[in-house]
Amino acid sequence: MNVGVPPHVVVRTFVQRGLVQVQPPHRTVAQLWALKRWGYGLVGSIRSAATVSGSQIALVDESRSLTYADVVTLGERLAGVLVERGIGPGTVVGLLAPNGVDFVLACFAAESLGCDVVLVNAGFTPEQVTRTIQRYAVTALLVDPDLASLATGAPVTHDLGELIGAAEGQAYPPARPPARTGRAIVLTSGTTGTPKGAPRRPPVGASTLVTMIERIPMRRGERVFLGAPLFHTWGLAALQLAIGLRATIVLRRRAEPSATLALLAQERIRTWISVPVIVDRVLLARRATPTALPDLELIVVSGSALRPGLSTEVLDAFGPVLYSVYGSTEASWATIATPADFRADPATAGRPPVGTRVVVADSAGRPVPEGVEGRVLVGNEMLFEGYLGVGRPEMQDGLLDTGDLGFWRDGRLRVTGRADQMIVSGGENVYPQELEFALHALPGVREAAAVGVPDDTFGARLVAYVVPAPGASLTPAGIQRALRSAVARHVRPREVYVVPDLPRNATGKIDLTALRAR
Repeated sequence: MNVGVPPHVVVRTFVQRGLVQVQPPHRTVAQLWALKRWGYGLVGSIRSAATVSGSQIALVDESRSLTYADVVTLGERLAGVLVERGIGPGTVVGLLAPNGVDFVLACFAAESLGCDVVLVNAGFTPEQVTRTIQRYAVTALLVDPDLASLATGAPVTHDLGELIGAAEGQAYPPARPPARTGRAIVLTSGTTGTPKGAPRRPPVGASTLVTMIERIPMRRGERVFLGAPLFHTWGLAALQLAIGLRATIVLRRRAEPSATLALLAQERIRTWISVPVIVDRVLLARRATPTALPDLELIVVSGSALRPGLSTEVLDAFGPVLYSVYGSTEASWATIATPADFRADPATAGRPPVGTRVVVADSAGRPVPEGVEGRVLVGNEMLFEGYLGVGRPEMQDGLLDTGDLGFWRDGRLRVTGRADQMIVSGGENVYPQELEFALHALPGVREAAAVGVPDDTFGARLVAYVVPAPGASLTPAGIQRALRSAVARHVRPREVYVVPDLPRNATGKIDLTALRAR
């Protein structure tokens, strides 16, 4: 459902964010022509940026930096090398690589040729990589050399470093837009089951960019550290967002807390794009090693829920810098929380941005009053069209059913949990997130998670896993005693485990399958 962004909002936002510039007419024509020919996806956005900011540094990683003009030149050469290797329009290409310049070049080259690009999770096991290749009929896998051991089940693999090395010394005729636009196929996190492939449609205009930057005050040409995984929806969307602003995008293969803290200072980063768990760990690292970050003005997170209390801790430590995008692989975005939203309600998911409609509805799809829990339905121009081989998602009145539960409070959305994670214990409906909130409120608890497991007597029961805060001493019996006055009897866990950490996937989400296996 395309709610639409009013034209006057597009113009106003472009002016506010510095995207309206006085420049020679031929550059404006070239910029618009690039978008008309190549569209508003990754390829068109990079080509458009190169026409007006070709000398601007676009990408920086541990090994190199490239201007926007360099990315176009090297990306076209890489496309030529791929054609020589038998990769062309309609080929399903897999990409297995960490964050870095090479990842972006590979996407640019493959999509320029009209290939579908399956973004393979760099945190997968070799067996998961093999299943992904088979499930989505990947015929050629582009692999970072450091991840080659994961690709033993691929029919044809290409060393991404070798391909780019070959491209650097070649020259090819200027590329032409393919007859068929290539798609990026993002895999869901798979925290509760097998990851599914969700094709991402390229934006059809500037309104997608405006939806984000109208609420999140990023600016043209700023320095951005993109720490979210590029193979996931949030990282890929953030890349597109930063390119649309012609930003200098700093990338790193790994997001270690102490190294991230040092990078934010050394690279004079204004906007840090990440996932909540990494922000949480960097916050801990900064407490151990106080570091001044005078240039940091925005921390933008998505990909998973913030643990209770994290928003307040970030605001207290860094000031009014925290923005959070609530969405999913399927819905793209639903709401955005600003620093003011978090001060009013630390657990909020925020408000719908411009061009987005969010409804909290009952089982029949009817909106429920404020304060009443229901299913969260979302409409925007970037809803996906269905998982590959599975069909269209569940829709109600043109809105996508996210599968999440929530309620409105003072015009802000609160997400309370997943409908498919509810258990029935002794005849009572129980949501793990209710227990998780209570656990996080206990003194000495750093992180907590709860899962439902089968129970012969009650049908199902909750099991809790708790990570102590540094220096805290917690016991299962002590936690059980504290919960007696915090939650109803049917919400209390039958077992509590105090653990050093929680299993997470590469996108920072808690891996519920691995947690149950414990």
